[in-house]
Amino acid sequence: MKTFGIFASNISGLPDPAIAIAACRFGASGVLNLEAAGSLDQARAALARLEKFTRSRGNQAVALDAFAAITPELIAGLSASIRTVIFTGARSPLLAKLVKAARGSKKDARTIHLEVTSSEEARIGAGLGVDGFIAKGQEAGGFVGEETSFVLLQRLLQESTLPVWVRGGIGMHSAAACFVAGAAGVWLDAQLLLAAESALPGKLRAAVERFEGDETFCVGREVDALFRLYQRPGMAGAAEIQKQELQLLRDPPVDIQSAWREAAGARTGWRSPETDLWPLGQDTALAASLAKRFRTVPGIIEAIEASVAEHVSQAQKALPLDRGSALAQAHGTEYPILQGPMTRVSDTAEFCVAVAESGALPFLALALLRAPQVRKLLAKTKELAGNRSWGVGILGFVPAELRAEQLEVVREFKPPYAIIAGGRLRTQREETK
Repeated sequence: MKTFGIFASNISGLPDPAIAIAACRFGASGVLNLEAAGSLDQARAALARLEKFTRSRGNQAVALDAFAAITPELIAGLSASIRTVIFTGARSPLLAKLVKAARGSKKDARTIHLEVTSSEEARIGAGLGVDGFIAKGQEAGGFVGEETSFVLLQRLLQESTLPVWVRGGIGMHSAAACFVAGAAGVWLDAQLLLAAESALPGKLRAAVERFEGDETFCVGREVDALFRLYQRPGMAGAAEIQKQELQLLRDPPVDIQSAWREAAGARTGWRSPETDLWPLGQDTALAASLAKRFRTVPGIIEAIEASVAEHVSQAQKALPLDRGSALAQAHGTEYPILQGPMTRVSDTAEFCVAVAESGALPFLALALLRAPQVRKLLAKTKELAGNRSWGVGILGFVPAELRAEQLEVVREFKPPYAIIAGGRLRTQREETK
């Protein structure tokens, strides 16, 4: 199996090197993330601890924000033990100078990676001669783009020959998918928040332990720089940063990107849950289960490495995507492919039957259709589909009255399959029986 690397990092705004140290001692790549690090002294102290306690073991790396005022001074003081520098903030006007400074001499040059959220940012990095990309998908916390991690990975691999690591949404199964797609590795940060080495303050651990993945949202759309953060009642930081976004739009500065990143960075932190911004991604929901099963940073890294190897081995043996696979047989289809419900696309019987005739399992999108429309659609589909498999797609978050209408018709025609999108599973289970 080809080499597959794992970067293990602290979360943005919490510049504690303990996770990076644990990863390096294990022989992996430990990243000291100094985004929103606060003061220069605080960042330097974290770097000193990383060097002291790793003793050149593993791959010591540092992540620096190209927009941050302290970054040039941090680069100037980097020790020789830091072999990899990862820049965030691909649109910074200072990026070219920072890359050159961080690279060092030709004789002992460092490896330089650029975190990107789009093809455009990747092209900037390629033009500067970086060695690889960190593809940060929209699932991740902090500054993100429009595309999900897996989509962005595939796009970058098509457009560049540089190696790509994936950040956002990475767990035991998605890491294997990234490996098969061609990624050089993956990045873990929020997933490690409950590991034994994590410095997350005790009063905040409870929130992460209860995390389900739907507690985050993005701000910054109007200034073209999305920022994903955690929100719950009583956290005023999210409301304040939205006010700042509106203020920037009303009275735009010369460099709105720099101003926006500075505003978000200044509020990012883990001191006060009421006022600080928590740059958490949806993958924070994995932290509790990973910590419970594998406890430590090395334990989690080792488990993901083993999971990738096991997934690949199982796929090679089972060939799950082959024609006539076990899943295809279970569905009564030629291929193990499900066509997702799409409003105004898969809401016609003809489309449904065309998908079924091509060998996949089609789903009608019921969306906001009323009972008479649903009855007409299901009757025609059942007539045209014959013995072929098909199903319905139901929105779990539609008004209860409308959902009840739809389900009454669904029970009448009894399609063999259904997909529920959105809503809470516990409230839907009995209704759909």
